[in-house]
Amino acid sequence: MKIRNLVLGALGAITLAVPVTTASAATYISKLEYSSAGYQSPAFGTVKIQEINPNRVDVTVDFGSLVDLIVDTGNAHVAFSFNLSDTPNSTVSNLSPGFTYQPEGNYKNSPFGYFKNAITCCGNGASNGIAPPLKFSVNNNSGITFIGAGNRFISNTTGSAAGFTGGWWFAVDTYDAGRPGGANTFVVAARDFAEVIAVPEPATWAMMIIGFGAAGSLLRRQRAALA
Repeated sequence: MKIRNLVLGALGAITLAVPVTTASAATYISKLEYSSAGYQSPAFGTVKIQEINPNRVDVTVDFGSLVDLIVDTGNAHVAFSFNLSDTPNSTVSNLSPGFTYQPEGNYKNSPFGYFKNAITCCGNGASNGIAPPLKFSVNNNSGITFIGAGNRFISNTTGSAAGFTGGWWFAVDTYDAGRPGGANTFVVAARDFAEVIAVPEPATWAMMIIGFGAAGSLLRRQRAALA
């Protein structure tokens, strides 16, 4: 009985110290690593999709040193394109300044084919670009995720590049004016994705450490009392 009380006391201390919910929402990274020249490594940038709650995801389009601006150069190129399978019930909000979400249509981002959904910016021409990142939210009251049940994102079925036809998740029109030998416009696209395993936040780690410390202190006190 005494041993059982010791164990229960320790578990109680940990339970009180650690928040009930410590898990973070699922996050996916889709690498922008294809261009008309083929597969590129390192990738030009990433599209991060974070599932905030069952009805909302946040999207961030970002780049490293290979890209300076997101642009709309015209001639079948839009700033950012993707596909939502349930566009009438999916709304885009919280857009970065300077960007505009377009009604569902048929948007080409050559050579990666046609997409249903597009975000534009800047008028036409590379000189009117906006520095990344591009951020926005997608909401759907019927539920929205990036992978699995409730997924509203779909890859397109057209456009050939790097030995692939179709299967592109996202495409971005870019400009690299700031790089030596740059001043080139080109579209980059993402074909693959990976889930990012959530790491507990610093506050959660702190609470866990406090919990284990309290449990250890409790065990020491009860052992002393038994002695």
